[in-house]
Formats: sequence, structure tokens, C-alpha cells
Amino acid sequence: MQESNNKKASEADTLLSNIAQNIAFLMKKNNIDSQVLSKLTGLGIATINSLRRGVGNPTIATISSIADVFGVNIGEITDNKLSESTENEETISAVPLVRYDELDGYVSGKIVNTDLYKLSVQDEDKESLFAVEFSNNLLSPYFDSNTIAIVSKDESFCDSDVVLVKIKDAPICFRQVFVGESGIYFSILGIENERKTVLTQNYAIIGVVIKSIKKLK
Repeated sequence: MQESNNKKASEADTLLSNIAQNIAFLMKKNNIDSQVLSKLTGLGIATINSLRRGVGNPTIATISSIADVFGVNIGEITDNKLSESTENEETISAVPLVRYDELDGYVSGKIVNTDLYKLSVQDEDKESLFAVEFSNNLLSPYFDSNTIAIVSKDESFCDSDVVLVKIKDAPICFRQVFVGESGIYFSILGIENERKTVLTQNYAIIGVVIKSIKKLK
């Protein structure tokens, strides 16, 4: 019994240590302090500072709110040591930044000159990526005016992914995709829209959303 308790305590200490190191690393990498992170996440400054010291009992919701700000998943904060990761090393690269209302022009090649958005990517991926920014909250809670969506033109979609798609003659838009027995279904995003899936035949998927990033203000 004592050995089991010691093992659990050791695992908890390792988890808290990983969380502390990774949060400190991400904050330093993005040049933000506890006060800014508190504003972005809604967490108290004391909570953030406790996590940085490796103390406390953080909930999944707490870790998730921090992960969302930095554009990483929960496992990257809890399971890895980001500062020591050298495999598949990423570099800071600039990818095209396109406004949501300019997507048709960008995809068709009519809009060539765009702003740039810097993010950490693997060298072999950067040519397939572009970023999309939003001017309103119509696609909330998926995307809002404080979000950047990173889209990959080479990524294969999976069931429930959010994709950028051209459906028939309609403008290019974001939809959630579902794979059914009869074919491919799409669902409209947005808090005010009724969530129903529609079987669609005439469509072309432009890219898959691989990450959404909260703007650091």
C-alpha cells in the first residue's frame, strides 16, 4: 500500500513539474507575463503563478484554457517537456494571412499579396499552410474576432474535423465534416445556426483546420 501511494505521489509530482516547465517555456517564448495570461484565460494571477511553481491541483479546464491561448493541446502541456523537444524541430516561419471575406480571391489566385502571420512550423509543412483571421463572431464558438485559424492544404481530413470547403457555387466557407455510410456530410458552424448535417455531393475541400490560436493582445 505504501509503495502504491509513493508511486501515485511521484506521478503527481512529475505531472506538476511538466506543467510548470511547459507553461513557463510557452510564456517566455511568446513574451507574455502572468498578468497578460490571466487576462487571456480568465484565470487568476495567483493560479497561474502556482502552476508555474509546480504546486496546486489544476483541473482539465484550467490547463485547457492555457493550452488554447498558446495553440497547443493539453497533452503537450502535461506529458511533454517542450523546452527539451528536438524531434521534428520547428522554426518560426511566416505564412499568408487572409481575411475570411477574401478567401475566394486568395484560393482562386486573384489575391496574391497578403499580410503574413508568424508561427512555429516544421519546415516541410510551411508551404501548405495559411492563416485566416475573422472580423466578427458569427462562427463562434469555433472562431471569433480574436482567433486565427491555421489551415493546411495538404492535411487529410478526418471525421468531425473543421474544414475549408467549396460547396457547389457557394462562397468558400468553414464547415464541420462527418463521414457517413452514404457519403460526406457537412454541418454549419456558428452559435446561432441549427446544428444539422447535410449529405453533400458537389464539393471540394480546400484545407483542414489544424490549429486555432488566440491572438495575444
